[in-house]
Amino acid sequence: MKDNNKGFQLIINNHPNVFLYKGNINVMHGFSFLDPIIDSTGQIINKTMLFIIKTLGIYKLYNKSNFMYNSIYTENLAKNLFPVLGIKPSKARVIYIPVENHNIDLSIKQKNRVISIGRIHPDKHYEYVFEIARHLKNYDFTIAGAVNKGMEAYYKSLLSVKPNNVNIIPNIDNDTKIELYRKSSIYLHLNPKENYGISVLEAMSYGLIPVVPESGGPWIDIVSRG
Repeated sequence: MKDNNKGFQLIINNHPNVFLYKGNINVMHGFSFLDPIIDSTGQIINKTMLFIIKTLGIYKLYNKSNFMYNSIYTENLAKNLFPVLGIKPSKARVIYIPVENHNIDLSIKQKNRVISIGRIHPDKHYEYVFEIARHLKNYDFTIAGAVNKGMEAYYKSLLSVKPNNVNIIPNIDNDTKIELYRKSSIYLHLNPKENYGISVLEAMSYGLIPVVPESGGPWIDIVSRG
């Protein structure tokens, strides 16, 4: 929002770890300040990098700032890790990203159809999908998502090792994605550090049963710890 006489009145910094700017509202999609050096529970796994970050003090500009978290999982990480960075928020609250409700025809669902939708990226741990598929040979698995620039080699590596009962759809269009949601019964999401997991919520809105790790936003915020 901008007042022509006074400049910007409201600034939302959607990536406060990338854009070091103190907005009126700073949006946390996960604990992006320290994501590369923490595990799924927020424990520090790279103390050397943490020491460097603390010494530089680059994030202290966010002290007494307003924050918006995308999940309770992210909020909990912030409560544990903000003090390490010298940050005490002025105000903070969780605001969930909503999804649309859908009319569901359960008669067209295929009992043994499992899907996993998300970016074709190592963070999604699709190798675990393969491991599960090898044990459940009478189930059909589909992985679908965008192959972004730089991920072509990873996509090809998945194709070379996937079991026969796994299908991979690159750069899926919206109509095909909706058709998968409507006909499938189980949604498999295996990223242990997922900060919210809107695809899990979207799948549930189409009547799929979610299967998620015992960590991250899908476990804490969406399936309420099972």
